Amino acid sequence: MSKEHPEDRKFNYNDPVFEKQRQYLNRISREDLNKLFEIYEQLKAIGYDHVFMNGKHFHKLHKLIYDLKIIFDFKWATWDDGWKDIYNSNYDYSESSLLELSMYLTTIFRADRFSEGTIEENFRNGTLDKIFERMLHLTSPRA
Repeated sequence: MSKEHPEDRKFNYNDPVFEKQRQYLNRISREDLNKLFEIYEQLKAIGYDHVFMNGKHFHKLHKLIYDLKIIFDFKWATWDDGWKDIYNSNYDYSESSLLELSMYLTTIFRADRFSEGTIEENFRNGTLDKIFERMLHLTSPRA
């Protein structure tokens, strides 16, 4: 039986998983991204209360985010800088990279499994809007 070292629990920005995810994100098709943004806009149009009282609408977004592997395996619970940004309702995501946006989404969606309501809270407070808006900007074809 091996013992886990305290260093193994720390967040590591140099973890190779981040470069793999960065490369993967750049290969997601325009069609798949458009579908993701379309579903998110539909949820916003439906309204927060209806989205979360009737889970079938939200399920489409949730499933697609996981199917596209935007949510990925990293030590999100120990990502202190990310948590600070998420908890700061005034945080400006406009300089975030596609990888960082994927990390924010992973943190929010995975945290919801342990603290139900995390996704809803970040939907209501505009954090998900900021993340999706930046993601759309980064992935839109340039004119």
